[in-house]
Amino acid sequence: MLKLMQGVPGVPELVDYWLVTTSEGEVDVTRSYRKRERRSTKGTSRTHVRLVLKPCARPLHMFRTLKEFVRALRDIVIIQRTAVEERGILHRDCSLNNAMILDDLDLSKGFLIDWEFAVRIAADNKYPIGGTGTVPFMSRMLLSQLMKANKSKSKSKSKNAPALKTPKTSSDSLALPVSHVVQGYSDDLESLFFIFAWVCIKFCGPNGTVRQERMPNSLLDRWTSLDLASCAAFKITFFANPLDEQRLINEFHPYFKPLIPLAKDWCAALKDNMVNPVTFDAILHILNSHLEELSDDEELQSTVTMLKKTATALTSSLKRVASLSLPMPKRRKSDDLPETSEQV
Repeated sequence: MLKLMQGVPGVPELVDYWLVTTSEGEVDVTRSYRKRERRSTKGTSRTHVRLVLKPCARPLHMFRTLKEFVRALRDIVIIQRTAVEERGILHRDCSLNNAMILDDLDLSKGFLIDWEFAVRIAADNKYPIGGTGTVPFMSRMLLSQLMKANKSKSKSKSKNAPALKTPKTSSDSLALPVSHVVQGYSDDLESLFFIFAWVCIKFCGPNGTVRQERMPNSLLDRWTSLDLASCAAFKITFFANPLDEQRLINEFHPYFKPLIPLAKDWCAALKDNMVNPVTFDAILHILNSHLEELSDDEELQSTVTMLKKTATALTSSLKRVASLSLPMPKRRKSDDLPETSEQV
């Protein structure tokens, strides 16, 4: 998939890759460890592959300013649009750990990694359930479909069987039956909103500063529920109930208060996303308009601070070099002889 995305700005470049082998010299594949076949994994097998990628980026939550944070989100939307419109590729797993920031010479940019579950866009937009995303950031539409698939499987089991739970991570789908979901880029755009909200609630400032005060039964707790029915209901209610939107605003850390207008506009754009899918242009318009309104003061201060740290580190390095006692070169006898003019 990375080869298909080669040349798209904001996507990692594949430098090299190789298959991992076991001590017996065989290629490491998941079917070698499975004691029995499950419906959710029937006909599938993963191969252990190591990738060498470039360049190196930092996680989205390590943003330095609010403007850099919003700009990175905007850039990720552009990456998704390029993937869909120019390469016919759908990412499918837009989550906090996959959203990054790439430092450039002039301006930092958004960066989107982990294209493991990306697919070529199908005419009917139907894809296998495995790899549909990470639960806390999944769209309402995806959660609703997975919930129905889980209920369908539960009915076929004994009444005494425990209720099925869906794994939190996108890389494990053992509890899911073989089925398909309808998924489009509007689902990825909704996932990006949940990433935005997650950062504004969980963190309290730039550079990954985590919030210390506890918030029992917060929105993040509800969105992290591994019970698909509860998680889907919480998210559907969130966009339908004005009180939940106000709850989001109240849970924002004070540092992120300047982004409340953006949160409200983004919520409004996604309200009917399950019926009328939101477009790239709509989200880009919202992000760009609020990006222009954010002050440059914090960004300028961040640049000054970073330059000061760089200057301090450079000064320390120069002092260490100057303190080294270098041996003096030995004098040669010829250095003591007077120079004579050449006779013709």
